[in-house]
Amino acid sequence: MTILIFSFVFGAGLPEEIQPRVSVKVKADEGVAGRIESYVKRELRKLGDVIVTDSTPDWEILILAIEMKTEDIKLGVAMSIVILQHYRDNIALHVLEKEKVDSNLIDYIKADYRRLSMFKKQVLRFSTYDGLEETCEDIVANFDTEYLEPGRQAYFDVLDILKKYENDSTHKRPKK
Repeated sequence: MTILIFSFVFGAGLPEEIQPRVSVKVKADEGVAGRIESYVKRELRKLGDVIVTDSTPDWEILILAIEMKTEDIKLGVAMSIVILQHYRDNIALHVLEKEKVDSNLIDYIKADYRRLSMFKKQVLRFSTYDGLEETCEDIVANFDTEYLEPGRQAYFDVLDILKKYENDSTHKRPKK
């Protein structure tokens, strides 16, 4: 149970190895794809505690965008945004190692932990061409509020619980 809680943990002020790693993939016509990807990645970097990468991401933001136009008029861009979460063991292991938990348990977790992925959300959005940057800002703000911020808070809540546990003399671990 405890290990699963740590799978959701990410956030500000954390060591780089447990900060959220986010991949952004955009499929669209060439001109629009580059703009959307640039806007979303820029907004993610502005959060300050997110690593934007394609290498072992914790989260994937997948965007399929289609330009909506008639023969004469460009109406805007319709987007399907999918959020996937991948779980990784090093968040739980980082906390367990920091707390000096038995190395046999840590080795067991390393050997047995399986990489899991979970579909979190799918949203449809429409944007005018002029409003594309603002729409991408909103996509990242919603992603941060809904998924990253609760993880930040959970991490600090767990640290507080561990500190209280350590300070309670009835729960002190025996010294080796």
